[in-house]
Amino acid sequence: MLLDAWNYVLAHPAQFSRALGVHIALSASALILAALISIPAGIAVARRGGLSLAVVNAANVGRTLPSLAVLALVMPLLGTGFAPALFALTLIALPPIVTHTIVGMRGVDADVVDAAVGMGMTRAALLWQIRTADGIAGHFCRPAHGCGAGDFRRGAGCIYWWRRAG
Repeated sequence: MLLDAWNYVLAHPAQFSRALGVHIALSASALILAALISIPAGIAVARRGGLSLAVVNAANVGRTLPSLAVLALVMPLLGTGFAPALFALTLIALPPIVTHTIVGMRGVDADVVDAAVGMGMTRAALLWQIRTADGIAGHFCRPAHGCGAGDFRRGAGCIYWWRRAG
């Protein structure tokens, strides 16, 4: 079966290239949309205990939905093609990103935050330079989470984390 697939690719390179381009565009678009929604949402609710617990629990329920089921539910509304696939993939990508954002934001060492406040950092600087940089980037790419595995979501964070750690 793999040999048949390989032979098809060799026999139809233009069709394969087009399909590969659509696949890459679809995957990248879904990941970017999910990140644009999930990261700000995770940052906004991370310091609100009850709300962040509700968001994480809702995200965990969202993780149980199979992508094919989401696609099947969306098809009557959006039809077939790029749009329903983008919607389904974005919906499937939201739960892990929002959960990891919340965990990363809450995982920043309190002593680091206290030192930053003691040095006179504003709330915005504290959020951008300490909580986001150390919390999110550090959480997404710690070695226990597979840093360096080539995962797109972790790439920039890994570079930052390893540069800091080294």
